Amino acid sequence: MLLLDNHRNNDLLPIIERLRNEMIKLGMEKGLTSEETIFVSRKLDSVLNKLQSFEKPCN
Repeated sequence: MLLLDNHRNNDLLPIIERLRNEMIKLGMEKGLTSEETIFVSRKLDSVLNKLQSFEKPCN
């Protein structure tokens, strides 16, 4: 089982939500392969990777 550090998790969740919404909006307006959509998608990937790096085994 994995446990997330709640403080770090709570800091990143609003950022993840904002980027996700921005990416969806851009994808619908400009297309999924537009440079802007891809840029935001990469930023979202980076934040999600950071969140995942905070995961630690629960023992």
